Amino acid sequence: MQENEPLDNWTGSLSFSAQSTHWSTGQPRYRSEPSATPALDRVTIVLGPVDPLVNWTQEIRKLSYFCAEIKFLALFHATPAKVFKQVPLRCFMVKRGEGVSINQRVYQIFKVNPEAVFSVGNLLKILNDASVKTEILTTILTRLYCKGIILRTRKQLTNGHLYSLSNIIEINKQYYNYILPYPITDKEKMILSMITEDFEQLNENNLLKPELKYCSSLFLASLVGFSMTDGSLDDKLTKVSFFIRYKKDVDVFLNEFKQHFPHERFFVRDYQTHFGLELSKASHFSKKLSLLGAPKGNKVMQPFLVPEWVYNGPREVKRAFLSAVFGGEGSAPFKNRWRIQFVLSKSEEYLQNLLDFLNQIRSMLDYFGIKTTFIQVRKQKGRHFHGRFYVTGRENIHKFYNELTFSYASEKQEALNKLIIRDGKPHSLVNTSRAQAMMNGSNSGGP
Repeated sequence: MQENEPLDNWTGSLSFSAQSTHWSTGQPRYRSEPSATPALDRVTIVLGPVDPLVNWTQEIRKLSYFCAEIKFLALFHATPAKVFKQVPLRCFMVKRGEGVSINQRVYQIFKVNPEAVFSVGNLLKILNDASVKTEILTTILTRLYCKGIILRTRKQLTNGHLYSLSNIIEINKQYYNYILPYPITDKEKMILSMITEDFEQLNENNLLKPELKYCSSLFLASLVGFSMTDGSLDDKLTKVSFFIRYKKDVDVFLNEFKQHFPHERFFVRDYQTHFGLELSKASHFSKKLSLLGAPKGNKVMQPFLVPEWVYNGPREVKRAFLSAVFGGEGSAPFKNRWRIQFVLSKSEEYLQNLLDFLNQIRSMLDYFGIKTTFIQVRKQKGRHFHGRFYVTGRENIHKFYNELTFSYASEKQEALNKLIIRDGKPHSLVNTSRAQAMMNGSNSGGP
């Protein structure tokens, strides 16, 4: 083994003398002491920087009593005299032996390394067994977690969960760094906001004030939600704009708008990738929307929340608002995955407000029985922060489908309809006839 040679590139064997602390290269040593423990073919031991007080000599003795062969993988520190110096023992791997199941092998890895944190990829390398596939190992880990034997991160990270036998501090640290990987003021407070599942009990008795009820409360809730996502009011409240991807959704919106505001006229502009609907000289209408809670100016650079008359308003008002915001900033299920994403952006100054708003949306979804993941925050270079959460799982997506729509976003609604129809499995909440009707164009997603 060469000085500074990567550990992964070296698999030499070392023999250990139980009567001393001397390590030397050579063939593995065999022991024949009787033991009630089923014999294992081979044990691989990794030496690494751990607690110097660990009695690694004793650990070797214990392992050697029931192992037919001991194979060592050692990590050495080079002294100034170029002499390699051993470091304390850390046992990571027990290879398959006669009478030892894969479940036992996996559990033993955790048992001898209680403070270590593993990913599925780490464990696959440690097991070094072609017969153990990712799906099998994931199932074993899930069972161990559900039985309360091991710990894991609350949600999956980029490459899945992390697992440990007892190191909850490191598990949580890794997870919190995943959902908010930036050095931000009041980071702990923000993390608590991101992982909350303690939503307040919403009511339905906060009605819109009569002087603000310009038309149907449902359509007004939809307009406010639309304004918060794919719409805008200018700073001076002289212009209202909405942005819609497809012409058929433009037609649906304009028809509904004219039913409630017959004297207002939108100018429609085709931007090739989407359509812009602009209501000019609209100071009167802009002020109405602003009084209802629609933000004016650059939404990324200011705080706003769900208006109280929506948040604690009647069930149908909540439904119209949520359908509008998901039509704007929600994502359709992709590649038959049972997942819908909601994402919104803010400047760093208003990051806490972003979390508060997203939690309001999560709370409203919870009101409809729709569960969500924790919030994640990301930031691309040269851009603002964006927060996101997901609605995941077959049951949750069915609930979303039965309660909400993607207003004025027919391409998203069609993707959801196809997923529901393709499911083809009995489900207590499935209404495939509604999905089929929407696929045939009888509903484009407005309230």
